[in-house]
Amino acid sequence: MNELSAIEFIEHTGDIGVRVRAPELKELFVRAAQATFQIICPQCKVEPAVERAISVAGGDLEELLVNWLSELNYWFCTEQELYGHFCISSLDKSSLHATVRGEKVDLQRHKLRTEIKAVTYHKLYVRQAEHGWEAQVIFDI
Repeated sequence: MNELSAIEFIEHTGDIGVRVRAPELKELFVRAAQATFQIICPQCKVEPAVERAISVAGGDLEELLVNWLSELNYWFCTEQELYGHFCISSLDKSSLHATVRGEKVDLQRHKLRTEIKAVTYHKLYVRQAEHGWEAQVIFDI
């Protein structure tokens, strides 16, 4: 599995869906975060000038994924921070702790495409697949 095949954008009426694959669960959550920022700002080069610690909880892996991506989107919406570097220090079925790095939006360099209103539970899944893990998320745009 290469990096490009690990993130697949899927058709969904009015919204944007993404399916991500990874050999390990932590990498799956990292790729879902990368896909989120590809939706917001495709082809953006993000410098690691800002660092933020992120901790989220959830009742299961699906809720944890929604909370993780929603937290990243919250910081984008409130602080105009784009992230391109994700380091998950711990992840289990109910909690995630990570450090993310990025920078403030610079409209001279960052061409924003889409605003994500919400990370939804519609058609959401996180499951073990034949060669690792797979998740699907639909974003309300």
